[in-house]
Amino acid sequence: MARTIKVLGIDPSMSNFGFVLADVDPLSGDIIATPELKLVQTSPTKEKTIRKSSDDLRRCRELFSPLAAMVAEADIVCSEMPLGSQNASAMKSVGICLGLLSTIDKPFIQVMPEEVKLAAVGSKTATKAQMIEWAYQRHPDANWLRKSKKPDAPLTAKNEHIADAVAVIAAATKTDHFKLMSVGFK
Repeated sequence: MARTIKVLGIDPSMSNFGFVLADVDPLSGDIIATPELKLVQTSPTKEKTIRKSSDDLRRCRELFSPLAAMVAEADIVCSEMPLGSQNASAMKSVGICLGLLSTIDKPFIQVMPEEVKLAAVGSKTATKAQMIEWAYQRHPDANWLRKSKKPDAPLTAKNEHIADAVAVIAAATKTDHFKLMSVGFK
């Protein structure tokens, strides 16, 4: 009998870093149990006396600790790869995310944003709402972010980062790279 693979899906961002840790069937690539969802948020300080670089370092540390903890639980890690940006501040964020991803010491699968959207809803131009709906329909019992503590409260827009991480796993498990890595789990 095949055992499951613990796969960590990541949607990296300096402000909203989405994680999904899931048990994946090595044969089908399907998530076979309710995944663990996590969103780590950081924001710049409003204090004028703190250097921008010092604040960026603080935010990196706030992202690194949960990333390292989640990676430690995974057999395979997959991430949407950040792309170039239109301004220097956004490019700095891309660089920081790539630096954080470079610390991962597990088998690693990179997927591009278009692959993620295609794996989820079949469209390169999928909206954030479509991505959330797709992921929620597959895992309604997961710990989604809601607008209040009520279990039937509407989902928040922040779920886009977690939904993307679910879709990262879907995209990664379709790759030849995953098929080769999963051989030892079959």
